[in-house]
Amino acid sequence: MKRRLLMMMAAIAGLATPSFAYQQGDAVYTFNGKFKIIGENMLTNGDFSDGVNGWTGLTGNAVPTDTFSVVPAGGPDGMNCLQVSMSGGTLGTNLHNSANFRQSVRLTPGNYVFTYKVKALTGGCTSNTRSSGRNDNYQDVFLNNSGKSPYLSTNEADNITSSVAAYVETEAGNWMTVSYNYRVEADEYVNFEFFNLIQYDCFADFGVYPVEQVGDDRLLQDAVNTLEAFVADETNFPGAADYLAGPIEDLKASMENPDLTVDDVNGMVSMILGSDGSALQEYLNTISADVSKYFNYFTFDDCAEKSANKGAADGWTESGGRWGVSAPWSDFTTRHIFADINGGYGLGAGSQYQSAFLPKGKYLYMVQASAYQYYTAAKETYIVDWYNQRSGLKYFINADSIDMADVPTWKSNTYFHVFDVANDGEQTLGFYRAANEAASGNDRNRVSGGGQVRFDNMHIRILGVTDEDVERFFLENNLADAQNSLKTMIDSAKTVIADSRYIWGKDVLQDSINVSQGIYDQYTNAVQEDIDKLNDQMPLMRDAIRDYYAINKEYTQLGDDIAAANKLTGDETRPNGKDELRAAITTADKYYKSLNSQSERDSLQLVKTDSLLNDAVGDFYLANASYQTPGYINLVNDDFTDGTNGWSVDNGTGTAVWKASDVDMPTYKGRAVVFNRGVTATDNKYIVKDVYIKKTGIYEFSATCAVHSSAWSEIGENQTYTYLIAGADSVNVITKGDGSKKQQIGEWARFVVQTEIDDVETSEGLVAPHYLRVGLVKIPKEDGTNQSVNIICFGSPQLIYYGTKEDYEQGISDVEVVDTTFDVYNLNGMKVRSNATSLDGLAKGIYIVDGKKYVVK
Repeated sequence: MKRRLLMMMAAIAGLATPSFAYQQGDAVYTFNGKFKIIGENMLTNGDFSDGVNGWTGLTGNAVPTDTFSVVPAGGPDGMNCLQVSMSGGTLGTNLHNSANFRQSVRLTPGNYVFTYKVKALTGGCTSNTRSSGRNDNYQDVFLNNSGKSPYLSTNEADNITSSVAAYVETEAGNWMTVSYNYRVEADEYVNFEFFNLIQYDCFADFGVYPVEQVGDDRLLQDAVNTLEAFVADETNFPGAADYLAGPIEDLKASMENPDLTVDDVNGMVSMILGSDGSALQEYLNTISADVSKYFNYFTFDDCAEKSANKGAADGWTESGGRWGVSAPWSDFTTRHIFADINGGYGLGAGSQYQSAFLPKGKYLYMVQASAYQYYTAAKETYIVDWYNQRSGLKYFINADSIDMADVPTWKSNTYFHVFDVANDGEQTLGFYRAANEAASGNDRNRVSGGGQVRFDNMHIRILGVTDEDVERFFLENNLADAQNSLKTMIDSAKTVIADSRYIWGKDVLQDSINVSQGIYDQYTNAVQEDIDKLNDQMPLMRDAIRDYYAINKEYTQLGDDIAAANKLTGDETRPNGKDELRAAITTADKYYKSLNSQSERDSLQLVKTDSLLNDAVGDFYLANASYQTPGYINLVNDDFTDGTNGWSVDNGTGTAVWKASDVDMPTYKGRAVVFNRGVTATDNKYIVKDVYIKKTGIYEFSATCAVHSSAWSEIGENQTYTYLIAGADSVNVITKGDGSKKQQIGEWARFVVQTEIDDVETSEGLVAPHYLRVGLVKIPKEDGTNQSVNIICFGSPQLIYYGTKEDYEQGISDVEVVDTTFDVYNLNGMKVRSNATSLDGLAKGIYIVDGKKYVVK
């Protein structure tokens, strides 16, 4: 099939192909389709049968005989041709001294074909760029309002309104036909203008013809090639010869009809190869099952259109970027995916793919593809190279991929392959493009890494099975899933009902187990009714377990807390207050053990008993608080699982509000609250909690924070005016951003602040008797303005009581005099002394040396 398709490409306009002067009724092929000539050639002496009559130089002068010569019978099929005798100058304002000739024709609205033939001595790329240094071998066909050359002209009417020509890859020693089609909307001139030509290159058979577009029989031939490839593969496609013989003959007969319209051809191809009721589809229905419905937007027809680099098609996943969804283009008659980047860049490797749960088997995957590249020069970043094919395109199922060979530039090829899929499960299909490197320099003859690729899906089928087989596969798998889900719930219920820690609701849960077990045993057939019964019962069983947990929640919590308190009485590092703790445990345990399944459930009394026990545990920690055995004070909702409930926050709205989020922070529990706006944000924020305290002494509040402008890559002299507070004491909070100026969270750090409470009623740091305020606060600058800080994150808050100041300081080591030096840090991790041998001279406070705390009194 690929050899036949390659042979068909030889008929494309612009490739080396023998041809003759066109007559009315003849067909002309361009990169946009097939056109029938309906009028005479409008050019004067386009075949050079009258020498160079009708042709001039750039400035209107006669074509010089020392630069060009007319060669009798030197063209194709005995035609005359114009040969370049010398090339002349090539730069700047000397173009009129180069080998140049031109002619123009006035056109009225309508469709036209502009055509000529060229034979190059050495081959190479033509140009239609007039810039100095990139205008050698200039062969342009353009429109303007005067019919005169824009060369050296200041007349606006001479300016080019539209360039029709493309770069042409000429072949050494072979005549080739170059043809362009164009629709003229208003009276204007078409101009053939050639200069800086190469010595000994030849030109012949110029023409401007009125035309009408007709159906392109090349597309019919492609369809024939595809069907014949199916017929040739008797192993995978039995009976194809008999079933597809009629459509093949119809296509071949239609190719002989010169009056087919574009719609006729597109409709015929769709009726024979398409995915909706086509002849091929009807044949495939007899030998395979269509599984396209198990993928989302398989054919892309219903996807939203989007430009390049706007992402994957609906339902698909992409990699590599530059993807979009295109409207119909060339013989892509429906929406399809594409990727594009201009000639100044390289189109990197990328893919689009999606998965569906499907059975193993032989998969027929049938697709369309087209691709082209751009030229590299800076001013030609979107000039298409129609002549050189792009490589590195594939389509795949799972890890098995197939190279797409001979991918056309101006239309699509159809590709199909039978993939062997060995296992049931997630089957992933899609398209892949290899990377094209960006080309550098200003050589317009180089094809760049930029360009465009296009793909569309046509069929995805499992050979040798029926739609009913695939449906049965899904029913069997869905039944197994439903059975497993319900069985898991039943087993969980049986486990929890046997747990002695739960005393209420066992009869109700047992009833649900019995009902669920009965449904599980009864509905065992792979039919939708049985699957629905199992699926309907699963959430009922789950809810019954949840209700069972809920009715026992306070009782099991009390039991767990009694066990934890009993374990705490064995802590030899905390000797104080054990009698009081044991007394509280005895009271709680007596009530706990008095309850059974027949007892009335008193939720209020359970919570009250547990609260008294937890108060006793808290008092026990406080009674033993010291540096070595700190007391941990409960902060309600310290993991922010309930948002900011239990905390006092500022009244920010919209994007300025605190948000509880799962973030990647170096922390040991929970989530963080996050303020994250644009880099210019100056909002002043706070999140604080007033905590009830019972004892005087040292309190330490800590939290993991990220506070910065995301534009900061270093802290330097920057300030955030954000502080971690505990009572009257605070520490400055600042971390590094990532320097991106985007809303990206940079570095995190743990910050610590200590405060001393000398009287729980009247200490300066209390907001009310017994209430200590802790949290994070951003305030205005000294001049009343606000600092730009767009990232403020606060997580893992912790409040610790270390006992009295004396207890705390006794637990901290003195620094021994040592021979080696050491670095000294404060509680916030900031280095305050390097290469020290003692702490002499430091202000009073707590310092860290080699990971241990030391006090300076």
